[in-house]
Amino acid sequence: MDKNTFDILYKDTIESLRAHRLLDALNALSGLIPESEELAVTREDYIRLLDYFKQGLPDPDRETLFLQFINKAFLLSDKAKYDFLKTQLGTCFNRLYTLRETDEFYQIAASAPYDRGTYEQVSARLKDETLAEAQKQIILSALTLSVVYLFDAYKIQLLLENVTSSVLKIRARALSGLVLGCILHYDRLSRHADLTARLQLLADVPDFCSDLLTMQLQLMRTAWTKKDESKLRDEIMPDIYRAASKMTQGKDLDFTNPDELANLDLNPAWASDEEVDNIGKKMQALADMREQGVDTFYTTFAQISKTHVFFSDIKNWFTPFSLRHSVFGDRGESLSDLSGLFEMHAAGDTEKFGMFLMIDQLSSGQLDGIKQNIRQINEQQAALQDKIHQTDAVQTIAEEIRFCMQDLYRFFSLYRYRDKDANPFASFLSMVDLPLFKPILQTKEALVLLGNYAFREQEWTLAVSLFQKLDATMQGPEILEKSGYCCQQLKEWDRAIIYYERANLMRPDSAWTLRQLSVVCVQAAQYDKALKVFKQLEMLEPENANILLRYGECLILAGESEAAFEKLFKSDYLHSDARSTKALAWCSMLAEKYEQAEKYYKKLIDKEEAQAVDYQNAAHNAWLLGLLNEALARYRACLRLRKMDFAPADFFVEDVEFLNKRGKTNDDIQQMRDALNS
Repeated sequence: MDKNTFDILYKDTIESLRAHRLLDALNALSGLIPESEELAVTREDYIRLLDYFKQGLPDPDRETLFLQFINKAFLLSDKAKYDFLKTQLGTCFNRLYTLRETDEFYQIAASAPYDRGTYEQVSARLKDETLAEAQKQIILSALTLSVVYLFDAYKIQLLLENVTSSVLKIRARALSGLVLGCILHYDRLSRHADLTARLQLLADVPDFCSDLLTMQLQLMRTAWTKKDESKLRDEIMPDIYRAASKMTQGKDLDFTNPDELANLDLNPAWASDEEVDNIGKKMQALADMREQGVDTFYTTFAQISKTHVFFSDIKNWFTPFSLRHSVFGDRGESLSDLSGLFEMHAAGDTEKFGMFLMIDQLSSGQLDGIKQNIRQINEQQAALQDKIHQTDAVQTIAEEIRFCMQDLYRFFSLYRYRDKDANPFASFLSMVDLPLFKPILQTKEALVLLGNYAFREQEWTLAVSLFQKLDATMQGPEILEKSGYCCQQLKEWDRAIIYYERANLMRPDSAWTLRQLSVVCVQAAQYDKALKVFKQLEMLEPENANILLRYGECLILAGESEAAFEKLFKSDYLHSDARSTKALAWCSMLAEKYEQAEKYYKKLIDKEEAQAVDYQNAAHNAWLLGLLNEALARYRACLRLRKMDFAPADFFVEDVEFLNKRGKTNDDIQQMRDALNS
C-alpha cells in the first residue's frame, strides 16, 4: 500500500473512532488490514451487538461492550500503523526497526506497543540501581521516540514513573517524553483511567508542577527557534563577528598561533568606542537569549550535523555526552582538559558532541592554546566566586529540560533521514488546555508567567489567549492593559477597546491607558468615544502638544473642523512641527479656508522631509484656489517622490469624494490626470 492511501484510511479510522462511529472505523480498518482475523472477529461481534440493539432487547452490558470494541479498534489501528511504518524503506522508523537487534536503544524505539510483561521488564530495568544512569537516559529517550510515532499506554507509564527521579537528567528526559506523549495522544490517554488517575496525583507534587511549567515555557521557546535563529543571524552575530578586527591594538594577529590567542591585548580605546559598546550590548543580548532558553548553537550545530558521520547514527542524538565515546578514539583523554568549556557555558549532549567534534579537528598546538585560555578564565571566575562567597552552581532542572527539548528539536528538524510527518514540533505544542494539566497550568501564577513570556516575545495572539484564560476576578489592570495592547498590535480594534475600557475602570486616569484607548477608538472609527477619551486626556495633561494634536485630528475625522482649529492652534503654539502644520493645513482645506491652507502647505513642502502625500494635498489646495500651474507642479513632485513617471489610473481615487464635494467633477479629475501625463 502506498503512503497516501494509508494516510487517508488511517485518518478516516482515527477520526471515526474519536467520534465513536465504530462501523465507519471498522470499514476503514478493513482497507488497512484486509486479512486480519482479529478485525473480522471484532466486526462479527459488533454486528451481533447491533442485532440485539435493533431487536430492542435489553442489554445492560451494551455500553461497556461498545467501549471495548472502540478500544479494540484503536489497538488494531496501532498495529496497522506499526506494520506500515516498519516497512517504509528509507524512513527514520524503518532504520530504527532494521537496527532493532543491534542495541537496546533501537529495540525499544522500534518496538510495537508493549504488553504487560514487556512493561514490567523495562520498568524493572529502569529501577535497577546497578544500571548506569547514562543507559537509563538512553532507554527513556528510546521510549520517547517510540511514543512520538505510536501511542503506547505502557511506555507512557514508564516515562511517568521517572518524572520525579532525584537524578535531574533522568527526570528531564522522562518529563520530555511524558509531555510529548500527552500532547500528541491526549484523546487516547484519556481513555486509560488508571493512567490519568496517576497523572492527576502529580498535581499535588510541587516539583512536578514547577517542572511542568518550566517545560511549557521551553515548548514555547522551542516553537520560536526559527525566529530566534533569524534574529541571531541578522541582528546579533554580524556585529559580533565584525568585532574580531577590534581585538588587538592594530597589530597583525595570527589566528593560528595559540600563544597569540592566549595573550590578546585589550584595547584601552574600547571604553569610549561606541561601536564596541554596541558589541558589548550584542554579547549581553546573546547571553540573555541563552538564559531565556534560546538555542543559540542551532545554526552552527545544523552545519556540524550535516557534515559529520557521527550524526548519521540515530542513537548518537540521544547518547549522554562522554569523551570516552568511541568517536573520539584515543584522543578522548587529551580532550578532557577542555571540559572546562562547560563550566563557563552549560550545554546539552548534542551541543557538547558537536563542539568537541569541531575541536577534535584542531592541531595539538591549537588545543594547547584553547586549554590555556580556559584555565585562565576558570581561575578568574573562581577568584570572583571566592570574593562573593559563591560556589559553582549545580546544573538545574530548568537547564536539563531546556537541553532535552533542544536536542529533540534538533533531531526532528535536522536528522538527515527524519520523518517529516512524525515531527512533533511541526505545530505549536501546548499543555495549557489539556484537562489533566489545567489544575497546574491554569493557575493565576502560571498563566501570568506564560502570558508575560509570550508578551515579551511579541507573540500577541498567544499572549492575549493566555491572559484571557484568567478568571475575570484575576484580571487586574496590568493584564487588561496588556490584553488591549496585544489586540491593538493585531489590529483587532473593537477587542482592544473592551480591554482598555475595563483597565480604565480599574485604574482611572491612567494617561497611558487613555492614550492607547484614544488610538484604537480612532482606528475603529468610534469618534464620539474617542473624543470623550481625548477630553479626559486634556484634563490630565492640558499642555501636552501631542495630545492636543491628536485631539484636533480626531475632531477633523469627526467632521468638527471649527472645533479642531482650537486644539490644533494650541498644539502648534506649544510645539510646532511638520505634523501640526500638516493637520492645520488639512483642517483649513476641509473648512474651505484655502488661503489659510495654502500658507501651511507652503510651509510644509518647503521642508526637505516633505512627503508625497503632502505634495498631493498641497496640489489639491492649489487647484481649489485656481492655481493650476502650481497644482500641476505639486502633483508632479508627488509622482517623483513615489518614483512614478506618470499618474496611474488610481492616482486620484482616494480623493474623488473630497474633490467632488468641492466642485470638481469626475471629468475635471480625469482631465487633470491627462494634463499631468501629457
